[in-house]
Amino acid sequence: MLRLIAPRWYFLAVLILLPVASASGQATDSFPAIRDAEGLFERGVEAFETGDYDEALRLFERTHAAFPVHQKTTAAMAMHAKAAFRGGAYDEAERRAEALRQAYPQSRYVGSMDRLLDLIADHEAAVRTRTEPVRLGIALRLDGEQSVLAQALFNGIRLAVEEANGSIDLDQVRRTLDGGVDDLAFLVPLDEERRRVQMIFEDAGDGPADVEAAVERLAAENVDFIIGPLFSEDAVAAARVAERNGVVMIAPLATQDAVSEGRSYVFQANPSVTTRGRAMARFADESLGLEGLGILAQGRSDLSMRMAESFRAEAERRGLQVPFFHAVDAPSEFIDWVEETQTDSLYAEASADAPFDGVYMPFSGSGVGRDIRHALGSLQREGLEVRVLGNAEWHDTVAPSQGGRFNTVYSNDFLVDDARSEVRTFQARYEALSGEGPDRLAFVGYDVTQFVLQALNDARPTALHDRLRSSAAVEGLGMRIAFEGQSVNQALFFHRVRFGQVERLR
Repeated sequence: MLRLIAPRWYFLAVLILLPVASASGQATDSFPAIRDAEGLFERGVEAFETGDYDEALRLFERTHAAFPVHQKTTAAMAMHAKAAFRGGAYDEAERRAEALRQAYPQSRYVGSMDRLLDLIADHEAAVRTRTEPVRLGIALRLDGEQSVLAQALFNGIRLAVEEANGSIDLDQVRRTLDGGVDDLAFLVPLDEERRRVQMIFEDAGDGPADVEAAVERLAAENVDFIIGPLFSEDAVAAARVAERNGVVMIAPLATQDAVSEGRSYVFQANPSVTTRGRAMARFADESLGLEGLGILAQGRSDLSMRMAESFRAEAERRGLQVPFFHAVDAPSEFIDWVEETQTDSLYAEASADAPFDGVYMPFSGSGVGRDIRHALGSLQREGLEVRVLGNAEWHDTVAPSQGGRFNTVYSNDFLVDDARSEVRTFQARYEALSGEGPDRLAFVGYDVTQFVLQALNDARPTALHDRLRSSAAVEGLGMRIAFEGQSVNQALFFHRVRFGQVERLR
């Protein structure tokens, strides 16, 4: 839920940059000392330090306005501006600071007045930020085969926005949950003065030119960020326009690196194909401690080959051994792939020159279940006891009994835990909205929106695209999101198949 921006750094800056003026502070000692004026000044300082800013204002004004120029004139003017600022009279503080700068440009207090004016400007910007709504642009296709997918994603976005705005029909959700009141505690708005979210939708039309025009219109609307379009071809076209206009764009599903590569404002919430391969190599090294990793890929699948290539590149970059890279074209070749590979290291438990303790099998597309069964069967027949590594498509296809034999570990980009109260509540809200349960795209729309809104609520004085890159990992309802300084989501789930059971490792 969005909250008012009340950055702690801001108030600390006030305390650090605005010290109380000293009793002797003056540009020169040539002005006369006036005892009554000095007494008023000291009393003003006492009121300031006790937080009685109204009294401090009155005393400082008398100090510098009721007497001819004296040794406390500029000090009193500076303290008048600071007391006004501390008391929340920002217009008055700005007028007093400017008056001192103009009347006494050589005063030692001009520097502190410059810092005070900067703080006032920061405050005004913060006020504008928290009072103006977040403008969320959405670029999706309304017609054609993408329309159903776009509707599911949009519904997820809408539910996240309703939650941020506190406009949830809790009674409706309770009815759908059959009275599960406790599940709704986290949805109750905690702050009535929060920044609201406004959705601005543009039809992405049919083709790259329409997509570019839609993003151009959203940029002209001064949106804070854009979600969409769905797939890589449209996302590449949209990314060009978003980057040119300096508007943050999050592609929810695109997996091609070209979408965000070399761009500052474009992000991919779905880990790219190459990111998945690199992530598994990193996990095999850092978490599993494997040293020698062979690769078995589907030569007929571009996705399989790209994951395999990125895995090999990352493994070799880390100094791991890759004793073989075997690409199988025909499905029947998986049956005897171990024998066909004809690599001595396959038949040795390990050797100093070519250790072999794991094999990566990034399978994709039709026939995945068959390829997994045959590939594992070939390992089993040869009696090889190695760790098997897989990718997301293993989640619903690997047989726990067979995968468990090799202590199989695989990555996964999407996971919904129905036992979580947040998930059950979202499912109930979605059903109340659409009449049916949510699919993957609905969860993605919700998670991506929540992630960006949380980053917008971050009080750090940095641009949104910098905050997204440095935000801590967030586990949503179906996704893990962490950009880790990059433009592509680096966070995945990892599972292990052991003793006939699937366990989540991370």
